[in-house]
Amino acid sequence: MFKLLISIIFSLSVIFTSVSAEEINNYKIYGESYVVIDGDTNEVILSKNADAKMYPASISKLITAILLAEHKTKKDTLIFTSRAKEMPEYSVNLNYSSFDVGQELSADFVMKSILIFSANDMAQVVADNLSDELGKSFEEIMNDKLRELGLKNTYFKNAIGLHDDDHYSTAYDLALLLEAALKYDWIRETISIKETSVSLPNGSIIVYKNSNKLLGTDGMIGGKTGYTSRSGRNLVGAFEKDGKSYIITVLKSIYDSEDSYVFNDMENLKQIAEKQEKALLYEKGSVVSESFPLEYKLFGFFGPKKVAQVPLILNDNVYMYDNDYNKQNLSTNIYLKDNINIFTDFNKPIGTFEVLVSDSKSSYNLSVDMKPIILSNILIYTLSILLILVIIILIMIIIKRIRGKKRVKRIF
Repeated sequence: MFKLLISIIFSLSVIFTSVSAEEINNYKIYGESYVVIDGDTNEVILSKNADAKMYPASISKLITAILLAEHKTKKDTLIFTSRAKEMPEYSVNLNYSSFDVGQELSADFVMKSILIFSANDMAQVVADNLSDELGKSFEEIMNDKLRELGLKNTYFKNAIGLHDDDHYSTAYDLALLLEAALKYDWIRETISIKETSVSLPNGSIIVYKNSNKLLGTDGMIGGKTGYTSRSGRNLVGAFEKDGKSYIITVLKSIYDSEDSYVFNDMENLKQIAEKQEKALLYEKGSVVSESFPLEYKLFGFFGPKKVAQVPLILNDNVYMYDNDYNKQNLSTNIYLKDNINIFTDFNKPIGTFEVLVSDSKSSYNLSVDMKPIILSNILIYTLSILLILVIIILIMIIIKRIRGKKRVKRIF
């Protein structure tokens, strides 16, 4: 009955709400914010408002699942709390069976309830139990972990995703959150389940069905849905197929009676991403720094230290997905190795050119033309060679004279 009522409300909301879509290569995308990330390199392939502040709704439960996996095992138990009993639907306590405060629950049951059924009460169970165990608020625990994971534009107020103006994230950050969650085998296993039977403490059996309609199709290995009236329909998902992997976030899409828009958005974005090719950013042989201070020893292994202003040259082509997000977040670094020898390192890589776009990083070899350095010191090298030749000649003359004296002594 509850789900039927929700469907009717959603149908009416779509009828009376203007629906607009962005069109990319004949694909329509209704989500107001999205990002497609290469799951292997974290490169952004496609994006729209990827760093815009949005409300994540139940996708927030991913951090709750991470903290549960970090502090508990499947066989551990958690205690059902009074705050958990107050949580609104979806709730195991309200939708399936009433729990008593103090009831012991297996951690595995709690994890499945959070990730498959998206149970608000079970997310609160994790929050209350870990808060008591660690001696600080779950808000603090969550946000400490979010910072540790590198989510720079995210702040969570609760373990569930209930609306709060100060509970926010971005499409990009939520992609990183799912990526982090999938590193836990327990989460990866649970989030991939389409349907499962679980036992309640009273002995009855209930069936959880995953609301992620794309699960198991076209390489989708797992994800998390979310919705509030303020957030719109949200979805983050991970795909692995044919040696390629993608993490896709779609936020504030439309939630209609069939709940199809956000899933179509994600399917369309994946198909668009699969056709994208990287553009040439820097060409092999191009100069990445016209005048870089290179410190070296005059005679390679010894001699006074000198500094030459030299051009640094790329040894390989550098490619990047051509989109506004990457252009706006692009930065580069140059690192040279220590104790460069202008003779033994002649025409060899002497450093790396690092290309960074948000959390994606790649490195390429750099070389430098040593000829100008050698030519700038040609007079010193010439005089040094002449001096060495003079010394050698003098040594040879001295040796010859010594040998001559020995012969004279033998005669007498």
